[in-house]
Amino acid sequence: MKRAWNLVRKDMKTVVRDRLLVYALLFPLVGVLILRLLMPGWAASPMHMVVTADTPAVVVEELREYGRVEVVADRERLERRVLAPDDAVGVLVNDRRGFTLVLDGNEHPETRELAPRVLERVAAGEKMAFQEVDLPGGGLPTLQILGAWVAMLTFSIGSMIMGMNIVEEKEEDTIAALAVTPLTTPEFLLARGAITYLLAVPLVFVSLWLLGVTAFNHAQLLVITLAGILVAVLLGFYIGAVSSNKLNSIGATKVIAMMLVLPPALALLLPQAWHAGLYWAPTYWSFVAVRDLLAAGLTWAETGRFTAAIVASTALLFALSYPFLRRRLQIKV
Repeated sequence: MKRAWNLVRKDMKTVVRDRLLVYALLFPLVGVLILRLLMPGWAASPMHMVVTADTPAVVVEELREYGRVEVVADRERLERRVLAPDDAVGVLVNDRRGFTLVLDGNEHPETRELAPRVLERVAAGEKMAFQEVDLPGGGLPTLQILGAWVAMLTFSIGSMIMGMNIVEEKEEDTIAALAVTPLTTPEFLLARGAITYLLAVPLVFVSLWLLGVTAFNHAQLLVITLAGILVAVLLGFYIGAVSSNKLNSIGATKVIAMMLVLPPALALLLPQAWHAGLYWAPTYWSFVAVRDLLAAGLTWAETGRFTAAIVASTALLFALSYPFLRRRLQIKV
């Protein structure tokens, strides 16, 4: 273990003295701060209402006094538009001279509070009533989705830093020297992965705190993060294995980052019925677990199932990758 710890200390010193790696560590934090600065304006933007084409023109004009109005063809298209991941709310005029407010659950709290007040005023002027309808299967809060994306970003930063440390050793010909030292394979894997954990775990929690996402079970997030970073460690090995110098590693990092974010992106874009095609990807399970934890909370049983899926899918990828990594990184066993 002492040999592994010496290797970890060497990696930490490399991170501190390499400006590129320092900038990489600061990147997610600066990005989150920029998002946080933009959010007040986002929340204060005019309310976005969606109506159908048969809505009376006088009602549309009155609604435009309170915000932006988008007109769609029919109720089906209105519901699809409301289910999109933004703050749009639907307004329907029914046959009984009343309004129906259509929501999906991902609206900003101020929007959800303001929309009924707007309809109350419009309804009072027209002597109409209104009711509120929540669509089943509605979207998740946008801020919590952003939080899950931030977690995925920190995983990719950990992969990049780990991979660049390996590349530096290849450039200095020290990785070949490690192959003839008493350092065992478990110690080598532990030391290489430790730097990713030491950097990525604090980054996840600090980034979410800066984003303003704090209402979640921190112990459950820690468990999911510890499991999720396993794939970042594997991808860090890949960056080190395929790159001969730091310039090459930057290109490899871009590809690796795409591999990390593609399954989560597809999880948002594809219908639930198609998600079975993503079950092989550890980052799919990590993203869904973090997203659901931040948005609605998880039971410990659900946390355990997500964690098991992350570990199992990562273990499968590692087993398939080990022969290639052993050859390229000169691992002894």
